[in-house]
Amino acid sequence: MTPHLKILISAGASPAAHNIIGHLKELGHHVHAIDANEKALPLARSIADGVTKAPLANGADYISFMTDQINRVDLFVPFIDEEIARLMEHSDMDLWEKCLLPRPDTTQTCLYKKQFQIFCRENGLPVAGFSKTVPAVFKPNLGRGGKGVRILHTVSELAEKSKADGVIQDFIAGDEYTIDALFSKDGGLLKISVRRRDTASGVSIIGTIVDPASFFPLVEKIGRLLKFRYLINIQVIQDRENVCHIIEINPRIAGSVMFSVYSGLDFLKGAIDVYTGEKVTFPTPQKKIRIIRYWNEYVQDL
Repeated sequence: MTPHLKILISAGASPAAHNIIGHLKELGHHVHAIDANEKALPLARSIADGVTKAPLANGADYISFMTDQINRVDLFVPFIDEEIARLMEHSDMDLWEKCLLPRPDTTQTCLYKKQFQIFCRENGLPVAGFSKTVPAVFKPNLGRGGKGVRILHTVSELAEKSKADGVIQDFIAGDEYTIDALFSKDGGLLKISVRRRDTASGVSIIGTIVDPASFFPLVEKIGRLLKFRYLINIQVIQDRENVCHIIEINPRIAGSVMFSVYSGLDFLKGAIDVYTGEKVTFPTPQKKIRIIRYWNEYVQDL
């Protein structure tokens, strides 16, 4: 039986975190949320067991704050790439081992888009290629949720973004898929869940669970090369010839992980079971469903 943990979760006042926190509590865990957005904290307070305002990840007091917060809990579940980068720079392995993240070297490879692009090319992974023509897609070197991503249509836009810190990738027309992949602590691939991104605006809004079989060999190869652990998120695009191209890998739980949970694969429980050394089981087959995601309103009485 999975022990009940004290869990710290970042971006706890974001709309995506609400159901994740609720589900972790249903599993019996005590959840403390942190968020830098003071005005949004009432949303976190409506569901979490405790809430603390966090400094921004680039703030001078961020590391001391996080050291104190992580030392108070059993496990930290991060959702913000900028904070993961700061924790990685801090080089405190005792702190890192309480985070639901891969090893620092693996995390760094995936976190920074330029480094990831080069890694994929050197290791024969089918990543969207570097582009010198339009249309193309610009991505900031460090970013999340589609922030800063821009489709380039003109030569002048291409020239402008070629000076920015990021990657310019080939524009590939096709269907985009998000893959939740659960790994053991020693890098063995345990299970994947695949959903087609039917509608997205930076983050997934409508997604349809699809058969994962055709994606399994690619995820297995990625896992062998990068030696993941716990739960990570892979985004791919399948072109008109049904060839998959890796867009990016989030070396952390995705904000849309509840899509997999609702389909019957409780990857939140699975990731925590891997962390605590419990046996990972999925007692029921995955359901083929479509999730339509919408934000509810929370009214704060002033």
